[in-house]
This record gives sequence, C-alpha cells and structure tokens, in this order.
Amino acid sequence: MEGPAAVLDKAIEAAGGLDNLKAKLAAVTIDSEGTFFGKPYKATTYWMAPDRMVINIVEMEMAMGYTPEACWSTMGEIVVDCMKEEQEYSGEGLSYMHAMNLYALKDEGVQAEAAGESDLGGTAAVGVKVSGGFLKMPVTFFFAKDSGLLLKATYDGHFGMEQGTIEYVYSDHKDFDGVKLPGASTMTLNGKEIMTEKVLAVKLGEVDETKFAKPAQAPFGVAAAKMMSAQTVAVTKVIGPYDKIGEGVGALMGWVAQKGLMPMGAPMMVYLKGPGDTQNPEEFETELWLPVAWLGDRPADEEVFQIRDVPATEVVWRLEQGPFEQVSTHFGELATWASENGFELAGPPAMAAFSDPSNTPPEQLLNALLFPVTTKQ
Repeated sequence: MEGPAAVLDKAIEAAGGLDNLKAKLAAVTIDSEGTFFGKPYKATTYWMAPDRMVINIVEMEMAMGYTPEACWSTMGEIVVDCMKEEQEYSGEGLSYMHAMNLYALKDEGVQAEAAGESDLGGTAAVGVKVSGGFLKMPVTFFFAKDSGLLLKATYDGHFGMEQGTIEYVYSDHKDFDGVKLPGASTMTLNGKEIMTEKVLAVKLGEVDETKFAKPAQAPFGVAAAKMMSAQTVAVTKVIGPYDKIGEGVGALMGWVAQKGLMPMGAPMMVYLKGPGDTQNPEEFETELWLPVAWLGDRPADEEVFQIRDVPATEVVWRLEQGPFEQVSTHFGELATWASENGFELAGPPAMAAFSDPSNTPPEQLLNALLFPVTTKQ
C-alpha cells in the first residue's frame, strides 16, 4: 500500500497539480444550491486562503462572515457579531476549507499518517489522517484508490453550538478551469444529515476583497416596514415580572438542546400582556420564541414547551441599542409611525434580542422592536 505522502501527492495531481491548485484555489467564488436541515437554499461562497470566507444566502437575507478580524452574520439589514464560542469554533471550519483544497497539506508542519483502506459505495478508498501546521484539529481524508479523487473527509469538531463527528461525502467531480473539484457533497453531524450541496458555478483565482468586509449596521431608531419570513419556533411562556424572562430564555434554550434542535435565529419576546393591560407585574404574560430546525421527526409538544409554525408576517420595526428597559420605551414611537404611514397594528409588540446579556454590556445590547401590521383599508 502506498504511503500517506504518496497518496496525497496522487490526490493533488488528480485535482490539477500542486502549482495549479495553489494559483487557482487561493481565491474562489462558488455558486451552489442544496438543502440545509431539509430546507432548500441557494448561496454564493467567497473564499480567500487561508482564513477568509463569506457565505451569502440571498433569498433568506442571510450572510455569514469569518475572517481574522471579525466573525459576523446578517439577518436582513441587521449585523450581529458571533457569540464568543462561535468565533472560537469558526477556525475549525476555516482550516478544514483550507485543507480540502489539498495543496495546503504540503505546508511545513502538516503531518500525514495512513488511515487504512475502505469501501465507499463500491469504490476502493485509501485514508490519510493529517494534523499539525495550520490545522485546528486532525482531519481524515479518503481518496479513490484508482483515481486519487477526494471522496470523504471526517473530523471531530463543532457545528454551530453542537459538538461531534462532522463528515463530508463528495461526488460528481467536474473540471473547473483545469481544477477537478467535487460537484456535489453531503454533510452529516454525528451521522445525521445537515446539508446537501450541488455546485452550480465556480470562479477560480480571484475574489473581490470587499466581499470580506463586515457590512455596515442598520441605523438605530429608524422605523421601516418589511415582510418577516415564515419560520418555525420553539415556544414557552413566562408569567410574571420581566426579570423572569432571562430564566425563561435559559429554560427554552435548555429544552432546545435536550431535543437536539438547532437554533436558527435570534430569540424573540412577544409581550402578550404588559403594563398597558395590568398594573400587576405578576400578571404579565410574555411568550418566548426561538427559531429552530431539526433532523428527523418533529419534536412533540409538551406542557411548557411547544413547536409552532409562524407564517410570513408583515411587520413594522426599528433597531435599537441599549438596556431592555430603555429600548422598550420606543414601542409607542413605533406604533405612532405605523399609524402615520398607513398601517394598523395586528398583534402584540415583540422584541428580538441579538446579543447575549450575560456577556454584553447593557449599553451595547442589540434589539429590534416589532409590531405585526396590516395595511389600512
């Protein structure tokens, strides 16, 4: 059996040759489509070696950016910094992206060892485990024994806030400007399918560096109307003063983790009954929503926690920064703006929280105020 260095050399040659890969895969733009937790998407990914990546999902109004200077995501017009843990874990995915382009596996400090042979869907494959150098964790690659093409990769790491074994299976290899790349892939976490992807177009060798810049934040205190996309949320209700909400959010997050759900957005507080309805804080009612996705069967509703499908909803909204109690004073201004601009309120006020209050100074908390609305007749 060939040694690991020879296997890597064969794989690099099969993909286009070392110098060719270095020149063309150092900067790449990829258009793709696929499914994420079973939901279809189309995306454009911008990559610049060794550690810059932006993924833009246009129809979902989402983007995710990972660079040495910043880790961020966008939700519509709102720019949200990554949580501390997500920022730490992002290096795993970036180093994997650099490694799967293969030429970087010849860098100084990268060690390779044999990882046995395997049968992958009827194709004989040989494994190589690589570690050290730029890699944040060991990765095991499997290449077709005859052609040298990349068939599978696996490593232990993090996806979102989940930890486990991440595996990519590659197929449908195609020639893109002299470089042979997989045209399709499937990603699993601990054996459960997270994502499938089909490559639609590839541009090699250059990327507009402005694509990696963190977008400007939406202006604070400026009201607007928009359509909020349909979503599925985990829900619980808090009855009592607003200082109980933090405990409720923690309980909801715990239930979501227990059920193996994946958070897909910012938590939201829907104020069903508040100071305008009663002077007794013990009678306040607040629903807590957290957008989620899952693999397999839909989790069953329980007495305290439920899963709810929320249809697309027209809302008026404004972005605010500061303590919750200060931000909430602007609900009246938002309601007035809605009335003056041809809308009628169609539901209770809500606040989406984009910052973790446990590690964010109160004056830096990022929140969006919302009202569901209809157009005045």
